[in-house]
Amino acid sequence: FRSSDGARLSKRHGATSIANFREMGVLPEALVNYLALLGWAPTGGNREVFTPDELCKEFTLERVTPSAAMFDMEKLYWLNRHYIKSSPAERIERLAEPYFIKAGLLPENPDERTRAWFSKVVALLVPSVNKLDELTDRAGLIFHVDPSAALSSTDNAEVLGASKANEVLAAFAEQVESDPSPMTPERFKAIMNEVKAKTGTKGKDLYHPVRIVFTGSHSGPEFDKLIPILEEGSQLPLPTHVMNTHERLAAFKAAQTA
Repeated sequence: FRSSDGARLSKRHGATSIANFREMGVLPEALVNYLALLGWAPTGGNREVFTPDELCKEFTLERVTPSAAMFDMEKLYWLNRHYIKSSPAERIERLAEPYFIKAGLLPENPDERTRAWFSKVVALLVPSVNKLDELTDRAGLIFHVDPSAALSSTDNAEVLGASKANEVLAAFAEQVESDPSPMTPERFKAIMNEVKAKTGTKGKDLYHPVRIVFTGSHSGPEFDKLIPILEEGSQLPLPTHVMNTHERLAAFKAAQTA
C-alpha cells in the first residue's frame, strides 16, 4: 500500500495494523469495506458502501487493478462515519464506554441512571466524529469547560467584543440568577426571549455569547440537547464533575473579574 503522499505506508502515517484501527475506534465493517475498495472497482464504479455479504457477491479478481493501491485515511474515516451513524445506538454506546472510563469521565461500572445519561452524551457527540477515540475530546465541552481559556480565545474574540455582548451576558445572568432551580430547555427559551426583548439583539449576537458561557466556544450542539445533559450530569457521581448551567455562569463571571 501507499499513503496519500505517495510513499509506502508506514508507522509514520498512523495506524498500520488491525489492532491500531480497533484502538482508534474504526468499526470492523468500515475497515472491511474500505480494504475491499483498494485496487478494486465494483460494477458500475459509482458505489462505495457495501455490507460484507454484498462484497462477497460483488467482488471478483477480474476487477482488481495491478497497480499499487493508495491508502487514503480520509476515505476510511468517511466510511467509518457512515457506519457509526447507521449502527444501533446501543452498540456505539457499548463500544464508546471504555474510552470514557479510560479518560476518567465515567466510573468503571456505570449504574443504570448513568448509562441512560451517557446514551444522551454519545448521541450528542457521534455526528461530529470520524472514529470513536475522538469522542472523549469532543466531550470536553461537557466535562472540561475553561472560562479563562474561552475569554482569551482568539476564536471567541469577535463574539465577545461585539457591541451588545456584555449587555446580553449581563441580562442573561440576571435572569438565570433570579431562579436557582435546575435549567430546562423550556426555561432557557423563555430567558432568551427576555434577553432578546431587553437588549434588542437576535440571532448569533444573542446566542453566541451565551454559548461561550456554556461550552467555551461560540459554536456547538443545540441547547435543547445540551442543557439536559449538563443538568443531569451534574447530579451524577462521575469521576469528573459536570458543571450545570448555574455553575458555568458563576465560573465565567469569576473568570471575567479575575
